[in-house]
Amino acid sequence: MRVEDTRHYFTNNFSQRSSGLRWFFSFLAAFTEFESRNDDFVILLDEPALTLHGRAQADFLRFINERLATVGSVIYTTHSPFMVETGKLERTRIAEDQGPDKGAVVNQEPMTVASDSLFPLQAALRYDIAQHLFIGDTNLLVEGPSDLLYLDLIGRRLSAEGRSALDERWRILPAGGSSNIPAFVSLIGRELDVTVLVDSGTEGAGRLDAAMAAGRLKKSRLVRVGEVTKTTYSDVEDLFTVPDSLALYNHAFASNVKEKDLLGVTASSRGSRRSTGNTTTTSPQTHCFATPRRSML
Repeated sequence: MRVEDTRHYFTNNFSQRSSGLRWFFSFLAAFTEFESRNDDFVILLDEPALTLHGRAQADFLRFINERLATVGSVIYTTHSPFMVETGKLERTRIAEDQGPDKGAVVNQEPMTVASDSLFPLQAALRYDIAQHLFIGDTNLLVEGPSDLLYLDLIGRRLSAEGRSALDERWRILPAGGSSNIPAFVSLIGRELDVTVLVDSGTEGAGRLDAAMAAGRLKKSRLVRVGEVTKTTYSDVEDLFTVPDSLALYNHAFASNVKEKDLLGVTASSRGSRRSTGNTTTTSPQTHCFATPRRSML
């Protein structure tokens, strides 16, 4: 038997097609007959759609609900998170081998089973959360959780003083490290507009430039901290003024460090880098936080 591909205009032997296509075609041929039956029956499926792509598994799950479940009861086993309906978890049962004394036990309570047995449910829920995490076009991607805390603190302080602050509609998303940002942008930038805030000279900056060249990230959507502080070398911590930084430091460590005690920091050395022996220090920026109009407000 040969199969014709009308999209690419060629035919080949059915046995040479992918295992996923061969399984799905065989499944349709075998179960189409059940749609015309009038008697009651139960359809048992063991690991169905295992060779299909994740999205194709979701399509097959819809086929079960819309076609098979309308003519008979369907029970299937799976280890795939794509075959778990997170919106209908009440249908799910967990089968667990509890040793020779009890054998296989079917349970509906996830709190009573081992973590290995919960993995498909956990993976399905994580995937569902990830799909609904990015909503709208007000997502601000930062390097880590500390960036989120700093921006939140600065924004609340500025709002309290009646000054311009980060708009509350922004959803600040930590990427888990600067090296993760390019992959993060590549994965979600195709579907949604994401603004990226990174330290100047951050790791992976070249890959971000490549993402812009490939059209995955608009140039106006990449903001380097140095553009805000007007210096070459700036991290997100440099958005704090020296007095504010010292106030936070002294409060956290119950100390009394003053600006004059800082090595290499003077009123005229904003943003300067000073070498002492084998150590290079960067002075904090003595300026107020400003938000770039083009994408931050």
